[in-house]
Amino acid sequence: MAAPAAAQAGAAPGSGSRATGAIPGFAAPSWTEPVSPEPGSRFEARFGAFAQSASGTATSGALSGEIVTPRLPFGLPGAWSVLTPRLHGGVIGNLGGDASAAYGGFLWTIPLHQRLFAEAFVGGAVRDRMTPGGGRATFGCGPSLNSGGSIGYRFSDRWSLLLTYDRIADGTGPAGSGCAPGTAVNNYGARLGVAF
Repeated sequence: MAAPAAAQAGAAPGSGSRATGAIPGFAAPSWTEPVSPEPGSRFEARFGAFAQSASGTATSGALSGEIVTPRLPFGLPGAWSVLTPRLHGGVIGNLGGDASAAYGGFLWTIPLHQRLFAEAFVGGAVRDRMTPGGGRATFGCGPSLNSGGSIGYRFSDRWSLLLTYDRIADGTGPAGSGCAPGTAVNNYGARLGVAF
């Protein structure tokens, strides 16, 4: 048993750090451990970009900005509190002269596993949309239904990345605005969120 002890005693200072690749005073971030506080407990600002399609026809891209509140100060106790909604509102600005929108409504943030979370939202929207003749209708062509969802990942206690699908329904149905012709704008994209 003396030989191993001697070998350890003769090891050069710091050789253990070199062997493991560790840097004194630096702790590598863990990408899997949970982050506190849990998502949904603070205000957030989110910014990102979308690809848009209107009734299956591709249009140009869009930029988005959104504010999300913490969960409303009422709701279910304990673990069921994640079912308490948050409020959100924002704008989606088309970059090619097609449909832009302002929206708002309720949003639910559900923690999934460690840093992963999911969201669903539903509410209303108003749009600045193109008419069949190529003219622009006024912003607010009747109420439309805005709905969708996101899958998110939290890099830290403040920063997150979300992959989002957002749909603004139009037309004459129960979920539409009554503006002709009946169309729906689908937005697919990624957003960066910061909590404060």
